[in-house]
Amino acid sequence: MRQITLKLTDVARELIASGLKGGIQADNPLVIEYLEGFGNVLAGIHNEAARSRYYSELMTSYAVDIQNLMVEGKAAEKCAKQDLMGRFGAASMQEAREAWLRALGVKPDQETR
Repeated sequence: MRQITLKLTDVARELIASGLKGGIQADNPLVIEYLEGFGNVLAGIHNEAARSRYYSELMTSYAVDIQNLMVEGKAAEKCAKQDLMGRFGAASMQEAREAWLRALGVKPDQETR
């Protein structure tokens, strides 16, 4: 049996388009064209976010190295640097989460953890 692999965006696009075809907007090619392009927009945003995160982590890593060289006269131990980078990453993810909640208008008491 041949297995077909589809991207999540392709499946979502197909479900949305098929839903529109059965509804009021079925004959509106502009809506369907917009939705078909939406997956490309999301992919582009994802790529930019990944690129930004990579460069942020790289610059933070360099800053840790420079700080250690200036303060201790040597590079940070690998485990200590990984621990510090992990804490920076966790703080960054928490800040991003809080920023999304603010953007969506969710109050702190409405959050689900």
